[in-house]
Amino acid sequence: MVKSTACRPTQREWLDRNWPALLDGLKVRPVVRYGTDPAAAIAECAVREHSDLILMPTCGTSPFRKLILGAVAERVLQTAPCPVWTCAHLEQRVGHVRMNLRRIVCAVDRDARARQVLGWVRRLTWKIRASVTVVHAIPPGERLAAGARWAAELRREAQEAVQRRVSELGLRADVHVETGEVPAVVASTAENVDADLLVIGRSVDSSSFGALLTNSYSLIRQSHCPVVSV
Repeated sequence: MVKSTACRPTQREWLDRNWPALLDGLKVRPVVRYGTDPAAAIAECAVREHSDLILMPTCGTSPFRKLILGAVAERVLQTAPCPVWTCAHLEQRVGHVRMNLRRIVCAVDRDARARQVLGWVRRLTWKIRASVTVVHAIPPGERLAAGARWAAELRREAQEAVQRRVSELGLRADVHVETGEVPAVVASTAENVDADLLVIGRSVDSSSFGALLTNSYSLIRQSHCPVVSV
């Protein structure tokens, strides 16, 4: 999506020249919009095309820019009518590579959103053969509120609750529950299993934010693999 009319020929020429090689094997219909808000145009296109997924990059190509997500990506995450796939937020750009989704990490809270996120992962694994690890982080504040004596019980209850949701959906997955800051726990789990994809929940309703949703932008910024926000 391009806002400046001066860029029209250059952007269109680049798209026509490069998209066949970059998207080899896919049926592609390139669309270029001028003079409009990029995030709004992307969301509108997704609605019009009844899209199942939006895939886009983030702004992480320098130490400073790694601290931000990027205005367009952030607004798309807030307004998109479907899941959003954001590419790995790395400091160094990487060339065009084909990737295999062999290991998926799915991070969930203990709320109604978990079923939607886990359901999306289940539908994905119907189409591809990949192992799944479901991770839930218990923030330190919850453990302190429960008291050291009940910390083990809190963790056991969380493990059982998450495992119950996984089983209800018929999803084959390892369940990992750990106490700690949400971004650190999720990032550590993804690194330990060498994840190819991280799946998290998102919400446009700030009043319903749980521990995971509150940290969703941090998870995307810190992830070394692509992230799908459902």
